[in-house]
Amino acid sequence: MKNIIAIFTTIMSLVIAKPIVAVIDFENQTKDVSEQSIAMIRDQIEISLVQSDKYTMISPKDREEILKELKFQNTSGCVKQSCIIELGNALGAQMLVGGSLGKIGDTFVLTAKMYSVETGVVSKSANYNKGKRLQDVVLNGTMSIVAQLTGTLQFLSETEKETIEPQENIGFLTLTTLPSGIDVKIDGRNTHIQTPMTNFELSTGTHTIILSSDKFERVSQGVVIEQGDTTKLNVILIEKQGEVNFTSDPKNVKVFIDDSPKGNTPIELTLKHGKYDIRLEKEFYEDLSYKLIVDGDWVDSYQQLKGKPVYVTLLTKPNNANAHLTVNGSSKGKIGQNGIDLELKPGRYTIKLTAQGFKTMEKTITINPAYYFEEVFKLEKQKEKYATNNTGHHSGTDTVTDIDGNVYETIQIGNQIWTTTNLKVTHYRNGDPIPTGLSNSSWQTTNSGAYAVYNDQESNADTYGYL
Repeated sequence: MKNIIAIFTTIMSLVIAKPIVAVIDFENQTKDVSEQSIAMIRDQIEISLVQSDKYTMISPKDREEILKELKFQNTSGCVKQSCIIELGNALGAQMLVGGSLGKIGDTFVLTAKMYSVETGVVSKSANYNKGKRLQDVVLNGTMSIVAQLTGTLQFLSETEKETIEPQENIGFLTLTTLPSGIDVKIDGRNTHIQTPMTNFELSTGTHTIILSSDKFERVSQGVVIEQGDTTKLNVILIEKQGEVNFTSDPKNVKVFIDDSPKGNTPIELTLKHGKYDIRLEKEFYEDLSYKLIVDGDWVDSYQQLKGKPVYVTLLTKPNNANAHLTVNGSSKGKIGQNGIDLELKPGRYTIKLTAQGFKTMEKTITINPAYYFEEVFKLEKQKEKYATNNTGHHSGTDTVTDIDGNVYETIQIGNQIWTTTNLKVTHYRNGDPIPTGLSNSSWQTTNSGAYAVYNDQESNADTYGYL
């Protein structure tokens, strides 16, 4: 079985436009002709089919090896539809040619049939009944048979051509296309032939010719075949096209196809089937490139562009508040007298400013695609208001805010002002983080600032603060 697979691989790896044909054994219906002579007739038909240049033939060696592996002793009796399909598929053929040699009186009768492996039915037939000698059958009869099967008489002599009588109710079709190499179906059946098709034998009457290709629009056209005549048909095919709808967010984006500008979104374009390099461009946005395959009547192509980073300057008024900035919860440092410069992508951001002596400011800003964005934040001073409680101390009705934005109510005791809750700050006033997570041994030896939470439980920070 390995040999069969190897042979199949060899056959199917070829790029073949012609149908693959195998000639099987001819049946010997005579009493006085040897099997060796019958084999010679089969081989001569095989040679003539090769000379017709219409088919790709499976070599005798490959055929014999496959039949041996499949234990086919003789193929001359293979005329049933199921046998034709099984044997043809085993040989890797699209068509099989078989037949018989008989004798009526002193005249030899050679018949041949060409079977479609796909359907198992006869697609063409031929006969030769002019031979009185076996030599005539081998030399002239086989060539006559092939000429009838292929519709190609060019390799016969004029005398030999005259011996071939036109079959009743048979005509011929010559089909050319621009471009060539198009698959041909006739009346819905695959011929296994690509254009150009020359003198293809058909029964008289009306037939439907179907041309199909991955790249070209399908064509279905009727032709009328008359007895003994050749009908010529030339078809110019149109490449398949599809409508492509380009849309984008944002709109008004420039569309380039294979580096050629085509307009701005939204836009509909008609493109031939195939692969394209698409590039989208818009000011303040990153260029977007992608591959587009057009393989149908309608294709939607929607893309969302990303805005380029925007140069952002944030300032405070007063400009010497030395406010600490966080953007979406991330610390960005202090805002100096000349502001702070950032690069931010377009979008919405939550800005938080904390400064000693000023109320905490929290504001949402929207940065749209642009080269530059600038905003000034006006900070509001904290007002100090005190009242005397029943112990004689002043209780503060004001608050203080640490660098992390935590707000503490205050109380004045004597000449000192205290917060009413424990400190929960995690950064120094310069923005540096205060170390935490020290081990017991590290706490005993450290000389630097650090903080911890009571019993290492973060929930205790609400009650005891950070220690």
